[in-house]
Amino acid sequence: MKAVGLALAVGCGVMLGAAARAEIRLPHVISDHAVLQRNRPIHICGWSTPNAHLTAHFRGQTVAAVANARGEWSLWLS
Repeated sequence: MKAVGLALAVGCGVMLGAAARAEIRLPHVISDHAVLQRNRPIHICGWSTPNAHLTAHFRGQTVAAVANARGEWSLWLS
């Protein structure tokens, strides 16, 4: 199976009237050439602008998350 180069497109827009961009940071273990375990849920977490609304698109699924007041967010992909 070809490595999934985390095209997680953690696209994000902060809901502030007009769509804005939030800065997203992921842990160093989530990078190019990351290895994901097959047939197991994938936990993705990171940091962004506080209260940002994030959407991850991965292999046909879309999962949303909201960063807390400190900018921490977390989501699970199946």
